Amino acid sequence: MAIEDETTEDLAAVEPTPTTRDVHILARGASLGLVGALTREGLAALTMFLLAHLASREQFGIIQWAISCVILLSVLGKGGFNIVTSRFVAIHAAAGEREKVKGDIYGSLLWTILSSVSLAILVTLLAPWIAGLFRHPEFAAPLRAFVWWVPPTCLVIIAVSSVLAIGSARPRVAVRDVVVPVSFLILGALFILRWQTAVAVGWAYTISGLGGLILAFYYLYRYFPALRRTRGVYNHLLLWSTSLPLFLTDLAAMGLAQADVLVVGRLLPAAEIGVYAAAARLSLLGAMSLVALNQITAPVISRLHHQGKRQELNLLLKTFTRLCLLISLPLSALLVGMAGPVMGLLGKDFVAGAWALRIASVGVLVNVATGSVGMALVMTGYQWLAFVTNLLSVALLIGLVSWLTPIYGVTGAAVGLATAVTIANLGRLALVHRVLRVNPMSLPMLKSVLAGLVATAVAWGLTSLLGLTGKEGLGYLFPALLGLAAISLAVYAGLSALLGVEPSDKQAAQIIWNRLRGHPQG
Repeated sequence: MAIEDETTEDLAAVEPTPTTRDVHILARGASLGLVGALTREGLAALTMFLLAHLASREQFGIIQWAISCVILLSVLGKGGFNIVTSRFVAIHAAAGEREKVKGDIYGSLLWTILSSVSLAILVTLLAPWIAGLFRHPEFAAPLRAFVWWVPPTCLVIIAVSSVLAIGSARPRVAVRDVVVPVSFLILGALFILRWQTAVAVGWAYTISGLGGLILAFYYLYRYFPALRRTRGVYNHLLLWSTSLPLFLTDLAAMGLAQADVLVVGRLLPAAEIGVYAAAARLSLLGAMSLVALNQITAPVISRLHHQGKRQELNLLLKTFTRLCLLISLPLSALLVGMAGPVMGLLGKDFVAGAWALRIASVGVLVNVATGSVGMALVMTGYQWLAFVTNLLSVALLIGLVSWLTPIYGVTGAAVGLATAVTIANLGRLALVHRVLRVNPMSLPMLKSVLAGLVATAVAWGLTSLLGLTGKEGLGYLFPALLGLAAISLAVYAGLSALLGVEPSDKQAAQIIWNRLRGHPQG
């Protein structure tokens, strides 16, 4: 099969060892992934900023609740076939089995179309009943508009996962990190200005997904030209038997990521839903590096485990977990140290979510510090263990948020979220160590943690010293935040350099930096 594979270019003057070669592969993908994650999260934050200022607090809360709903529904729509595609395409493409690759991709697309469209129709019909469950009848109409985002998005995920399985992150970055967020930013702002309703924003969301679908299929046929002519080998029973546990695992994991907003949506007024959702989603800025890494590591983890290279897998996971933490900590330091002013960028009423942002950011850091443990379980055949861990964590999350939110409001919900996320990741870490005999964590991570704590203290102290509360006007608040962020980041960078960075981390970071500068040699 003629495949445009970024991993085949000459990476160094000397032929690398297998471990070094995989570091190069992951670092190259991570460089694109980091740019994509930064772009996507930046656009998402800007979109949230615009919607918070253009929509009423109630409409903003409804929009955030609807987005959480359809993100969770998209897991039902794709049915785990995105992970099946990533896993089997990586194996079959490496073996040169073109007919099986075609069967993997087209089989996954077929079942995803059937499941996602059926789901969208069902939710459209049941929208009033679903809204009634959440005690907000006004949620029904927006849900009908947002849910049609699910089918195109599920197909986009299958298409870009297929290309990602052969080592190219460019389509995923272009479609999911740039085109779709930019489209939603523009259309969402225009539609809310014109119609001032959450329904209008829902249709903007759906249209942006359709635009991404067109581009995703362009990339799919570009990277897999043989899809047009090669007879495929279809094994639907294998796809289904493999996707079922992956689907359940993914559903439980996404439930852990979105259930908090849904539970808060049932317990609090729409205006407070928006405050909590904004805090929870801003905290995810600290996980950008891990999100980028997870997508790149999935096929590599599968291949190394399939080849029995446990030592190489262990070294890679340690290196990139340290690198993720090194990148994530300064962002989380800013979110924790300047939580009030950061929330104030969305409006004075959002400052009440400052402690929710701080607490949720700590939970995100635990997630980053434990590395790609969830992905490691899924991609090595232990998806049932990942499912059980995630399911128990979702139950704990729902229980804690349901208990704490009526008492402590959005801050209580954040405590429930951070606690459940921490327990989930520690559980996955223990399982990975037990069944795979690898451990993504290492003692050198403590140096980054120390630098992050000092940077957080600097940001918090300077914010208090200047008396920034987040209720100042944007003309003063925004430049003040930029100045304080620059000082905090400089402290973090200086202290990290003083404490020292591991040689393997320097190697991976240098490769990423070279790729970002446009120099592929590392």
